[in-house]
Amino acid sequence: YIHKDGRILWALFTATLLRDRQGKPRYFIGQAQDITDRIRAEETIRQMAYHDPLTGLPNRKLLADRMQMAQARAKRQGHLVAVAYLDLDGFKEVNDVHGHEVGDLLLREAAGRIPGVLRKGDTMARVGGDEFVLILPEIKDKSDVAAIVGKVMNCLRRPFLIGAHEIAITTSLGIAFYPDDGEDQEILLRNADDAMYRAKQAGKNTFRFYQIAMPCQTV
Repeated sequence: YIHKDGRILWALFTATLLRDRQGKPRYFIGQAQDITDRIRAEETIRQMAYHDPLTGLPNRKLLADRMQMAQARAKRQGHLVAVAYLDLDGFKEVNDVHGHEVGDLLLREAAGRIPGVLRKGDTMARVGGDEFVLILPEIKDKSDVAAIVGKVMNCLRRPFLIGAHEIAITTSLGIAFYPDDGEDQEILLRNADDAMYRAKQAGKNTFRFYQIAMPCQTV
């Protein structure tokens, strides 16, 4: 309901049917109870259970649900799902030089920028520290993912103004695909994480697709 002062209210209605002595219905008695505070409390609990408290992004629990849904659709439709593991380059130095408060604000700003360049239906989650995971469903060609992560990298290259500090960062990403690089969620995340570390070793500010390590051949 909308209150006369413009506030949105949630109400619980109950109705009791009254009958006469012969058992025939006569009328209802209705009662309305304002349950706005209860609904808001439930929403807060739900937010805390499924979202990261610092950035408001989905946490690991909600990420697992989104991955499961994306995998189920991909299996039915024959598409790929890209799992991108993202790490901010040089974030430790930001904390060391400017302090953790500035570091937290930087994480919030970065978390606010990236969803703006993702597609509708994509998911971004924070999995810890300066590490994030992107779930990119309904991928028809792996080259499409390069364009998406390119936009992510570009949006983070713009300097961040945190208080009196102008901070420039980059990001490294690793990408694995369902089902090609694994069907289990933990395996996909591990493979994407492995690819991200290869991007770091390649000089950072880039991305790498997961590749199965080839065994060494003996002569």
